[in-house]
Amino acid sequence: MNFLHKSLNLLFNLILSLLIAALVTIAFHFYEKQQLHQEALSFINTSMLDLFTDWQVSSLTPYISTEFQQAFTQQPQQEFLHIGKQLGELYFYYGATGTIQRFKHSWWHYSAQYTARAVFQYGELITHITLIKQKNKWYIGKLSYEYLPLPSQNYPNRLQRT
Repeated sequence: MNFLHKSLNLLFNLILSLLIAALVTIAFHFYEKQQLHQEALSFINTSMLDLFTDWQVSSLTPYISTEFQQAFTQQPQQEFLHIGKQLGELYFYYGATGTIQRFKHSWWHYSAQYTARAVFQYGELITHITLIKQKNKWYIGKLSYEYLPLPSQNYPNRLQRT
């Protein structure tokens, strides 16, 4: 009876230890994911505001990955910057929204997808950004955008600044 009691007690302690270890691992995962999300948001907001305020390739270059630099050749750069300059002055930046998720095949790698929205003097720009982390630093791995020009007509019932 004493042997059975010791065996059950040992088994109970082992299961309890495994359960505690699993809970600590899950808690660490959520904490780490939240930290990465905050880092990524800060990175995107900084990089997009730098770009949206002066529309120069040099404003974007420090933030993009080497792979994206190779894909973002002269023609796409010029098209993007041309649209940016047509937008006029930045009126309002809504900030980035998005999420970070782990890759299905790797516990240690993340996929970060964000959207940044800004309103300018002559239109709205919605930018879709995929981030990658290289050497413990975030970089833009992919960038696409939607340009929504504001109507140039005067509407009789539109709101006016006073």
